[in-house]
Amino acid sequence: MTKYANQVKTAGRRMTKARQAVLRYLQNQEEPRTAAEISRGLNGLRVDLASVYRNVELLERLGVLMRSRQGNSAAYALSDRHHHHITCRSCRRRVCLPCEVSLPQPKGFRSVQHEVRLTGVCAACASV
Repeated sequence: MTKYANQVKTAGRRMTKARQAVLRYLQNQEEPRTAAEISRGLNGLRVDLASVYRNVELLERLGVLMRSRQGNSAAYALSDRHHHHITCRSCRRRVCLPCEVSLPQPKGFRSVQHEVRLTGVCAACASV
């Protein structure tokens, strides 16, 4: 958590209780979560959905979170390392996968990024 708190403070922002709660929740998740899922996961902590949206958007702008698409919604995961997602074509479940690709910087380009779209059928759906 200290690493994320430092990123937030270095950007001149406070590490509020709501931000701490969002980050703590996402640290324990194996797949990206939507703002609504995060809000439900924080039940009892007095962090409403609007606050979750504001905080995930800020944390993404600061580089603490990565955003991906999950159906029609944005889903968020910690951006401590570059990674990809594999999506089950049946149930739409998403799982994070580490990125093993290292690309050279093409001449004349900066901040080169890549995206990979992986799909498959998860074990739970395959057994049905």
